[in-house]
Amino acid sequence: MFGFAKINYLLINILLVNLPISYISSSRNGESRLVEDLFRNYNKEARPVLNDSTILTLNLGIALHQLIEVKEKQEYFAISLFVRQLWTDENLVWDPANYSGVETINVSPRQVWLPDLVLYNNVDEDKSFGGSLDQLNNRVIVRNDGSIKWLTPAIFRAKCGMNVEFFPFDTQICTLKFGSWTYNGFQIDLKNLTRDVDFASYSKHSEWLITDGYLRRNVVTYTCCPEPFPDVTVTLTLKRRSLFYLMNLIFPMVVISMLTMLSFYLPAESGERIALAITLLLAMTVFMLIVGEIIPPTSDSVPLVATFFSAVMLEMVLMVVILCYVLKFHFKTKEDEMPRWMRRLILDNLSYSLGIRPRSKKKEKTEETLGDKVKTVLELKSINRTNGIGTVTVVQNGVLTKHGGDINKTFENCFMHQNVDSMKDSDDNSTRYLGQKLDIFLEKLLLDEEDAKAKEEWRICAMTIDRLSLYMFGIIFVVTSLSIFLKAPEYVA
Repeated sequence: MFGFAKINYLLINILLVNLPISYISSSRNGESRLVEDLFRNYNKEARPVLNDSTILTLNLGIALHQLIEVKEKQEYFAISLFVRQLWTDENLVWDPANYSGVETINVSPRQVWLPDLVLYNNVDEDKSFGGSLDQLNNRVIVRNDGSIKWLTPAIFRAKCGMNVEFFPFDTQICTLKFGSWTYNGFQIDLKNLTRDVDFASYSKHSEWLITDGYLRRNVVTYTCCPEPFPDVTVTLTLKRRSLFYLMNLIFPMVVISMLTMLSFYLPAESGERIALAITLLLAMTVFMLIVGEIIPPTSDSVPLVATFFSAVMLEMVLMVVILCYVLKFHFKTKEDEMPRWMRRLILDNLSYSLGIRPRSKKKEKTEETLGDKVKTVLELKSINRTNGIGTVTVVQNGVLTKHGGDINKTFENCFMHQNVDSMKDSDDNSTRYLGQKLDIFLEKLLLDEEDAKAKEEWRICAMTIDRLSLYMFGIIFVVTSLSIFLKAPEYVA
């Protein structure tokens, strides 16, 4: 009795252990048998059609994953895509009921026939890939009705002609052209799976925005072959985000231009005007070299930023020329006679209009200048020689004073600092001597004042040209900048 119960217990354990094992074994055997049966006489070199006249339909879809880089100077871009290829293999059809209900299998791409799609505008130097999709190693999904789905991620480097006319506010149109390299349109009919590119898995780029992407089927007949060759072209619209270039190229250039214009405010006596302008001109040249390293060397169009830099450079050169002339005017003397037109235009008009000289001083004529005082002294110099007593009009500390009485005592208190005591012997001689000395002194005062007046006029003329140049170049800079950058189609931050 005990032995019979023990035997039953052992049988139950054996059944419980072997049941899932047999089930798993049966399932595995079904897929293994399926793969073995499908590929026993399968030829992956032949088109997967039962009738040679049948045209194989190949559908191509594109999902955008990531824009890796855009090389403007080399004129190509690198992009990561998920490529979807769908076709029907009439040799890979089975009944799932005969293989434990298996409906799909994943097999190596080296086991099945693959279309030889290539990227026509490929620039990848990697010869192991070279834009050929049949070199990828992702597994192929095969369904029981013969439909095949091949999903492959890949990085492509494609040629893209750059239009840098509106750089850095440019928009680029780049394409990827896929097609069979050997099969013509009578053997493979290549079609786009969808019209639009799938952006569901796209990761945004820091510099470029992809605003649009679509697929279009084309049929081309080449000179080599009479048969048509269909292809699917993926067109992407790339818009540059310009904030980086605004902050690192254009804004510093604007600051440099403003600093150059402020050199008109520097005092001419400092001797730093030309040095500052030349230094800023060299700094601007460095920025132009940076731009030259970014954009491609093309003669089809001139970039906006290059046009802006060239215009600013020309303005800065003109500023340096004007600064040289202004410095020359600033240090002129009475030996350099001011032209009449310059006196009328600049000295008598612009200097008041630009605020170099207040208009109130232009109308005030009541205050006597030193020259007027000197002339008055020369006209009013009269001495009563009787007993050395008379009235003398002289300049003392820059003020007209009249002195009466003893002449000797009078000139002891004047600026002449002559020894009057030596002339007491003869009133006439002393009077004549003092008159001669006074004539010489007054003549020197006249000459000094004329020289000072001429220098002041030239200095005012130079300051007027400085102020006029500042306003003029400021207006020119604003107008030039707006006329250049308003040509840009749009700004993307």
